[in-house]
Amino acid sequence: MGGISVKTGYSTDKNESAAVAEVLRQIKQHDIKCVLFFVSSHYDQQKISDAISGYAKEDGAYKDVEFVGCTSAGEFTQEGFTNKSFSAMSFASPDLAVGVGIGKQISDNPIGAAKKAVEKACAQLDITVDELDSANYTGLVLIDGLQSAEEYIMLGLSKIARSLRVAGGSAGDDFNFKKTFIHARGKTYDNVMVLLVFKTETPMRIVQTSSFLPTTKRLKVTKADLDNRIVYEFNGRPAADEYARALGLEVESLNSDVFMKHPLALSFEDEYYMRSIFKVLEEERALMFFSRLTEGTNVTIMRPGQILEETQEVIGKLQKDLTDISAIIAFNCFLRYRESECEGNLSELIDEISIAPLLGFNTYGEQYNGMHINQTMTLIVFGA
Repeated sequence: MGGISVKTGYSTDKNESAAVAEVLRQIKQHDIKCVLFFVSSHYDQQKISDAISGYAKEDGAYKDVEFVGCTSAGEFTQEGFTNKSFSAMSFASPDLAVGVGIGKQISDNPIGAAKKAVEKACAQLDITVDELDSANYTGLVLIDGLQSAEEYIMLGLSKIARSLRVAGGSAGDDFNFKKTFIHARGKTYDNVMVLLVFKTETPMRIVQTSSFLPTTKRLKVTKADLDNRIVYEFNGRPAADEYARALGLEVESLNSDVFMKHPLALSFEDEYYMRSIFKVLEEERALMFFSRLTEGTNVTIMRPGQILEETQEVIGKLQKDLTDISAIIAFNCFLRYRESECEGNLSELIDEISIAPLLGFNTYGEQYNGMHINQTMTLIVFGA
């Protein structure tokens, strides 16, 4: 192993204390600096937090270790996808330092919460915000996935920490869409975001992969409600009508399967960034999205590609770039998970990204270098 030593583990034990104990035994190693974990919302989250604190007090290997995590819509390691589980990865290295910052009340002041989180993480690392650079620092962000605050949080992070590369995911709750939780500093929160900053000389990369391909069909957002992620009009016509017309469908036939296969995308410098549709608002014939779209924006209707081939290509490029890879953290959209589930290639997808110890979860949205996106998998990759 190179500069960073990692261990992964998971448990499907239904008892919170037993699950935590089983995993922390699996990932125990010398000189642990932090533990990242993803946990099913089926567990009592306060009991998970209490179990972690209790175990850490009894086992000296976890003394002063930062634990950061969130609830999910399914977890995975290199062993495969799991549900109703507790999964974790420990990081150990004399070269590694971590800073953790929490931003609260993101529904009220998401940009302010992001600023506070950056300042707290920097204070723990004993640096100024201006010292954050892409050569030695990488950010991981976890956000309450039901506050619709991700875009402003990422805007805040990019404004205050301009050179910091950041990837992450929006916490889930196993498709219930009722309440998600973030774990940090020994406590359990909702309506917050947490920023974990890695400081290391080990090379790190942040990448995104999406299998969707552009069509020639484009729509212009002409009326939208940013705060509620609603598009009322495309091209001056009711949004649902115009989207259905572009696909050659009737509005009545629009459903989650159509939305999953045909997200919209923004394009910048030949890269596409997904904006997925949540549902039709029948009375207004509008569309509600999982991400904001601004009036005046042009979007492209996308079509399905090949998830395995696209993922394989991205991993191949990483292997050529880094040569040796010591760990991968993955944030996989729950819609991408469902797409793979329908295609029956979940195990093959794990195989493609399991070139090193792996930890990930299915998200309610992904964060990637200043943006909140959907139907994508973003990766934080540690070299050696």
